[in-house]
Amino acid sequence: MGRGVSIWIGIALCAGVLSAQMPQRQTVLRAVTLNGIPLQSSSLDSLTIAPTDTIGFAYACLCPQGVAPPLFEIQLRSGERQQVRSLRADSILYANLPEGEYEFRVRAFSPTEGWDAEPVGLRFWVNSARAQQWKERWLRPSAAPALKQTTEKPAAHPRFAGDGVLPWILLAAGILAGGLLGTWLWLRIRIRRKSARLPMATDGAASLSSAPPTAYDSLLAENSRLKAELNALRGQISALEARSRHLSEENRSLREQVERLRAKQEELEQLQEQKDALFAMVLHDIKNPAMIIRGLVELLRSYDLSAQEQQEIINDIVATSARIVELSQEISRILALEAKVLQLDLQPTDVAELIAAVCRQNKPLADRKSIALLQEVEPDLPLIIADPQRLEEVLDNLVSNGIKYSQPGATVVVRAYARDDKLYIEVEDNGLGMSEEDVRQAFQRGVRLGSKPTGGEPSSGLGLWIVKRLVEAHHGHVRIRSALGKGTTVYVELPLEQPSPQPS
Repeated sequence: MGRGVSIWIGIALCAGVLSAQMPQRQTVLRAVTLNGIPLQSSSLDSLTIAPTDTIGFAYACLCPQGVAPPLFEIQLRSGERQQVRSLRADSILYANLPEGEYEFRVRAFSPTEGWDAEPVGLRFWVNSARAQQWKERWLRPSAAPALKQTTEKPAAHPRFAGDGVLPWILLAAGILAGGLLGTWLWLRIRIRRKSARLPMATDGAASLSSAPPTAYDSLLAENSRLKAELNALRGQISALEARSRHLSEENRSLREQVERLRAKQEELEQLQEQKDALFAMVLHDIKNPAMIIRGLVELLRSYDLSAQEQQEIINDIVATSARIVELSQEISRILALEAKVLQLDLQPTDVAELIAAVCRQNKPLADRKSIALLQEVEPDLPLIIADPQRLEEVLDNLVSNGIKYSQPGATVVVRAYARDDKLYIEVEDNGLGMSEEDVRQAFQRGVRLGSKPTGGEPSSGLGLWIVKRLVEAHHGHVRIRSALGKGTTVYVELPLEQPSPQPS
């Protein structure tokens, strides 16, 4: 007897040790309801409901006494849609679920104490056609009661009377411990199998909307419509920005054109003023010789003049008339030079011959003021392609100016030489010279410079302007170097060959 008692005591102790090693925290499903009706545990493997049904889940956590109430992580997944919630409530309801296969999963955890209980899950279907068949099978009036509470305590066993009570008590305790251990192992295996059938949901997955399918689809459609409107507005904004940039460019171009037109208008106004001043000056220059001729003619009408006096008057009339003719020809040249394109008669031209001819024509003027007119022309000067008449006019203006603005006894030198593909002409005098301001304005039309002709010769202020126009018409350049009291040198640069005309 004693040996048997020891065996049962050992079994009881082992059962107690095993009981101490049992899991301390376990999530359990206490009940599953359909439209408020508790369901049998045997019907859950094929649970099928309709979209209009309401399914509820009640759950709990098997925890040691004194443990703070846990939170529950609720997951409901259907295909790629998933809803994850964290609640303190021990039940949840779902209604108006779209048709499909669902997996429900619940896990108890404590964020403050840092423990997680074993989860539990359930698979069910939402299908209108199959839901009615499932209900006819499992929701009969004689259906078995709902899921039993896993925390339900077993009924107390009666005590036995008579001799040998202690062995029987130990036997009963051993049997009870073995039964509890087997039940715990069986529940453990079953929970693990059901958990393996329910995949874990990944954190951050897209939540399944608990809203009805029509509302969910409506929200998706509204979101798509708003995105389309946003994209359309962005396109309109981009188009407006491009249009604004285009208008800004056009506005800038218009401002530049207005500025150019204003500059042209000012230039035309200045040219008009210069032209008016020029013609007023020319008319004044013509009026004086005309009045002189008139006075000389009236003098000839008197009969008390000798033949010699009459001849002198006639000579003065001829000279004054020649001056008027010269002024009229100058006006004609001005009008011709104002044309945009000068018509040149280009041909091989001997510049050395032109210089000799111009010096010969101006020698009487130089002799009258005792001015030495010298030529320094390089031997074998090459021919250039130019308009000989226009080039002679350039040389005549430069040589006559050198004589006009030089004191008696001065020297005027005309040089010509070729370098590379250019021909250079210089007209130098040691006369009055010009100020810096006169040098800057020398080539402007009709400008009267500070220096005056030393012999009272007439000056229209057009000579250097004509020179510049004719030289540039030959694709050449002209410049002046001068200083007051030290004389003036004019430099002319001409190409030996004229460039070919561009096709129109």
